[in-house]
Amino acid sequence: MAMNAVVASEGVGLFFYPDFYTTFDPVGEELGLRHNPFNVYDANAIELWTTIDEDGGDEPKQVGFLPRALAALLAPLVRVNPAFRMHAVISGPVISPPKRCPLEVHMTFPTEMAAQVSATPLKGPQVNPLWAAGA
Repeated sequence: MAMNAVVASEGVGLFFYPDFYTTFDPVGEELGLRHNPFNVYDANAIELWTTIDEDGGDEPKQVGFLPRALAALLAPLVRVNPAFRMHAVISGPVISPPKRCPLEVHMTFPTEMAAQVSATPLKGPQVNPLWAAGA
């Protein structure tokens, strides 16, 4: 049985990917989240990926990151269990500057991870719990 949880956060680093927020309104867009342990700046980095590009193609493109504090909490969960899944939905307009956008981060994980996920302090200036945990 799978459990679900949602936290509110934001996408950061969008200024590196201007085509993402200048060519269309991304509100409601679902983004893939990918842990990149080889990121030279942060081994916990979690990248934001979309399939929409300025040409209307479906080539996946990186468009930003989760905040460092949230990535530091989620990356260990991803490393421990490959069944821990997550994606994000853009919940508001891109704020310019500093080129950030509000996100809802959705997580799905096996029941046996419930205690570990619940013990993770998913709160702080860039993370607000919206726990909708359950089946």
